[in-house]
Amino acid sequence: MKRRDAFEIYTNYLLASPTKATATGLSVVLDNQMKHDYISDFLGDKSLNSKAYWKEIKPFVRQIEGEEAYLSIDDTIIEKPHTTENDIICYHWDHSKNKSVKGINLLIFLMSNEKMEK
Repeated sequence: MKRRDAFEIYTNYLLASPTKATATGLSVVLDNQMKHDYISDFLGDKSLNSKAYWKEIKPFVRQIEGEEAYLSIDDTIIEKPHTTENDIICYHWDHSKNKSVKGINLLIFLMSNEKMEK
């Protein structure tokens, strides 16, 4: 399987999964046609970052953009003050508290091409 195909399958899985998304869960959904080790190795690739994700998703965004389209971006920090720091749980600037807090920084992007109600 090509890397681009795996990337598309994984991003679709993230968007469609109603529960916790895991490599094992995706493998089960795909009837084990893509092994969970392949998914884990793929996700561990250092070149897989927000720039790569944006390059992948940008053509889709361009297809639905228009006069009535909007992009809403929200960030939040899920505080984890008692958890050991790692790649995901670390200190982030919380502008609502005007200080750094330990936790998970979560960015949510919502794009709509429907007219917003006033």
